[in-house]
Amino acid sequence: MITEDSFNMWKWFFAGLEDKNGKSKSGLSSFLDYWLIFHVVFATLCSLLIKVSIFDLSKIMIVPILSVFVGITISIMGVALSLVVSDELIKISEDEPAGIETIIYGHQVAILVLMVTLVLWLLPSIFEKSKIISYMRLLVYCAKFVLFFALSVSVRECWHVIKRTTRTMVAIIAVKEIR
Repeated sequence: MITEDSFNMWKWFFAGLEDKNGKSKSGLSSFLDYWLIFHVVFATLCSLLIKVSIFDLSKIMIVPILSVFVGITISIMGVALSLVVSDELIKISEDEPAGIETIIYGHQVAILVLMVTLVLWLLPSIFEKSKIISYMRLLVYCAKFVLFFALSVSVRECWHVIKRTTRTMVAIIAVKEIR
């Protein structure tokens, strides 16, 4: 079932939502910036320098990624609950250029990025017995690159959740102090 909210999230992600000045910035644009170069370099270096098999890497990384996913999800739900019950929500939405949707949808994208990263890191465990993957060096390199790229983007998204949460808390405190 497609709801109005889920549709707006995808609209925000690909096209953007207009702010008070009629400008629009998509959620995708936050991924397409100079940090993309860092993610590519990080993934390339890790893929070339880490000599552990992709299957062993998958087994090592899955628990930490799952832990971060659970922690970020709980954090986002806590922020969402505090926003819903907060009288300061209206003031915060007035100060946010594209409204409160930017914060909410940004958190939703962070969860999506973490879910995709989690699934990507699970895949090598599923195909561990595959002889094709084990013997094709280019395929192993490409798979490692994708895994480390996703991991790097996930760390960045976790940091964005922390920044948005902190900004929201500071705004709530500022509004309470004005009263």
